[in-house]
Amino acid sequence: MRHRDVVDAGQMRAVLAGPGVWDGGGAAVGTTLRLAARWARVIPRTERTREWILVAEALLAGAVEDEHVGHQSLRAVAERMAAAEAQVAAALADGGDATAAEAMVMAALMHEEEMREIIAEEASARLSSHEVALLLRELACTA
Repeated sequence: MRHRDVVDAGQMRAVLAGPGVWDGGGAAVGTTLRLAARWARVIPRTERTREWILVAEALLAGAVEDEHVGHQSLRAVAERMAAAEAQVAAALADGGDATAAEAMVMAALMHEEEMREIIAEEASARLSSHEVALLLRELACTA
């Protein structure tokens, strides 16, 4: 970012507080967050104000919340697959139809694939661990 002074910390806070940044999804949101993190890192430490600190804190707090949501999504996939496996085992143990059990497995796998796509979209809308670490380091050095 060669022109870091084009956007000041107050404007960056307004962007991050705007609709769709934290409650949206997809690559566009991730791009916005990555650009905001890059902006925060290129501001010289001597020019970092209280507003800058608030931007950095908002980005880090959002990253923590996004990570929590990501873990919940992964847990939901694991729980659904375990439930499907239990249903299949119960159906086969009761002398159920192998074809019906196979259909349950296929339905669970299709659902798992849909969940993986959702998780991938959620991941693209987050700051990477590397970005978070760099931003945290800059915040700590500023403080």
